[in-house]
Amino acid sequence: MKHSRYDAVLCGRKPGHRLRFLCRMALGCALIFGAFGACAADEVSDASQQQAALRALMGKSPATPDSIKGIALAPWTHGPTNAGAVWVVAALVQPPGDDSEPQLWTGVLSRDGRGFHLLAGDRSERVEPEPILWNSSVTLDLIAYRVNDQENAFGVRFDNAYTSTAHSNTQEVLSLYRYADGAITPIFTALTDRYLYDRSSAQDCAQEKAGTGKQPTENQQDDCDVANTTEQHYVVSFSRHITHGYYDLLLHPKGKHAASNKSLSAVWNGKSYQPRRFDGDL
Repeated sequence: MKHSRYDAVLCGRKPGHRLRFLCRMALGCALIFGAFGACAADEVSDASQQQAALRALMGKSPATPDSIKGIALAPWTHGPTNAGAVWVVAALVQPPGDDSEPQLWTGVLSRDGRGFHLLAGDRSERVEPEPILWNSSVTLDLIAYRVNDQENAFGVRFDNAYTSTAHSNTQEVLSLYRYADGAITPIFTALTDRYLYDRSSAQDCAQEKAGTGKQPTENQQDDCDVANTTEQHYVVSFSRHITHGYYDLLLHPKGKHAASNKSLSAVWNGKSYQPRRFDGDL
């Protein structure tokens, strides 16, 4: 996330209550979209390579250019050892005017002197933007998600940020995929970050505290901002316990809720993890 010089100066000043909240809010958004930068793959930014990979992914059933809302491409160094050098490509697709949920089109590719070649693809995964698709993107998370002794899954992260005069919403969703037997299968999808700020309610709250005709103080506005902000942050890990040959998947809260000792445990059911999806609120 890029920040203006004003942002840097603002958060570098000695803040009052209101300024501290604004800095926390800005930095919170930055953390949501930047916290996994160390986990993100070494993605290819060259547009010609992205388009070549996208053409291989889409084959004879391409999406229209204006329906592509994001592309990510990177080599998968933790892929199957018997597959040779492979790449992962993901595209966020939503046809214009279509009220259905946006789709993640994901593929594993090989590459030679003639270009990219699709080894396996999936178009079944859906994402649910909150409240609508707005300032969205996809990134690849190709760390070694070790699901069993022989296999690593890979991840695709969907980010969405919506801001209006009344609300600010950001979210991140992680989808894990298995590549085996010549096929890609989504095996677990989870909300990993959510930030909601109800600006309209915060303003009403502060005015009620101040009284009719009076200007709210910084303390009053700060208290109401905090009361009308909700955050959820989660991290995926794996247990040593094995179910049907696969490590149990664990989802833990992080940040200020990390000490709650709450967690979600998902177990392998033969095709994917169960529960298959997590939408927040442990």
